[in-house]
Amino acid sequence: MARRLWLSGAIAVVAVVLVVIPSVAIGDLVWSSPTDIDGSTALGGVACSGVNQCAAVDASGAELTFNPASLGSPAAPTVRMSAVLDGVTCASATQCVAVDTTGYATTFDPTGASGPTSSHIDGSIKLLAVACPQTSQCTAVDNSGNEVTFDPPSGTPQVVSVDGGPLNAVACPSQTQCTAVDNSGDEVTFNPQSPGSPTAYSIDTSPAHALISIACPATSECVAGDRYGADIAFDPTSPPTGVTSTQIDIPNWALDGLACPSTTQCTAVDNFGFEVTFAPGTLTGLSTMHIDSLDSDLTAVACSSTTACVAVDSDGDVLLGGTSSGGATGGGTGGTTGGGAGGIASGGGGSAGGSGSPTSGSSGGATGGDGTSGGSSGGTAGGSSGSSPQTGGMLTTLLGTSRIRARNHSATFTFRAEGSASGFECALVRVQRAKAGRPHYSPCSSPKSYTHLAGATYVFYVKARRANAVHHRFEIP
Repeated sequence: MARRLWLSGAIAVVAVVLVVIPSVAIGDLVWSSPTDIDGSTALGGVACSGVNQCAAVDASGAELTFNPASLGSPAAPTVRMSAVLDGVTCASATQCVAVDTTGYATTFDPTGASGPTSSHIDGSIKLLAVACPQTSQCTAVDNSGNEVTFDPPSGTPQVVSVDGGPLNAVACPSQTQCTAVDNSGDEVTFNPQSPGSPTAYSIDTSPAHALISIACPATSECVAGDRYGADIAFDPTSPPTGVTSTQIDIPNWALDGLACPSTTQCTAVDNFGFEVTFAPGTLTGLSTMHIDSLDSDLTAVACSSTTACVAVDSDGDVLLGGTSSGGATGGGTGGTTGGGAGGIASGGGGSAGGSGSPTSGSSGGATGGDGTSGGSSGGTAGGSSGSSPQTGGMLTTLLGTSRIRARNHSATFTFRAEGSASGFECALVRVQRAKAGRPHYSPCSSPKSYTHLAGATYVFYVKARRANAVHHRFEIP
């Protein structure tokens, strides 16, 4: 059983009262609209082993292999009958491993050259995530605090207790180092070949401190996401160092999926259909886009490079993120990062350019401003534009000036669309008890004003119809 220690005074929390989403992100991703590949069955994980090959797993025991550059209608063969597949990782183009809620690990060839093999590696305990630093070594974690290291498809599993509570995600940047995170805000780093009795350290002090996703782009850097919309960057050295918590999403919006294609860029997805691209431990270059329905939970994301990502949701949809210079997601051999509620995994590698790009476009806009009591300042918050082979033209919503008059308890916003928009929809959500509810959109036009606002923190949303939403958080004292 692992010991648990608190790191007093070691966590630097970045508090943000007003957030304006910058127009030019670190990776400047442009996302396609959701494309249904699995009916209404929830997809729980996604992994990409090559430029033209990704595999997603669902809640009915099926896997779907697809080419991000040309989705088509992928088949959904059952690899584990009636099982809820919680996570998947692909260490090579011909080997993926998925884990389920009954303690089984299923190894399958996403190309379909051979049938799946399932192994009962963890009794009847629920496996939540898996990571494979190489084809002959994988590590899964379960809801009883165990790590299970095994050689797929039929190697003898090693089950070791490394934490006192449910382990929600795991990442293994090397064969001798894995880091898992739990519901109590703890991380535990161990050698999967000889785990011993590692110590669990508390790294998250947010109100909802359950850590639910993790990626480790290097042995000296890990990034975890929590249920409160914060990322926690740290060096997993025992004890962890350089621990920095940053609020990158709306409080109480869970970062269900996380991928870090480099040490300077990560992409997270949440349970309200938003993606957040950011530099670990800082707000520099932060970009947030509403890419999916508010009723859809984005469950997992895989990024083969800083310009190519794939996300999946609870409605059986896949979404493709790219740039004008990037393309269809993929990855080389590896699968070195893993985690998230869906057990996300992605290998290293490049992206397909030119005609293989799922989206293309150009960036626009500049960073916006804020308003304080007794005054205001304007600014602009832009986005990206592009085209998608799945949807034709893609609209982009651009937030213009923001005028916050705290003394008058009012706020006015201007906005426009890049592309031909048939109208706009707006919503204003009040943050209560550090939680912002779902926005309820109604038709609007620019400028949009709100008056008689009570003292509180608010989030303003606007989107051109059939386009991604942008938002602006502000406070009336």
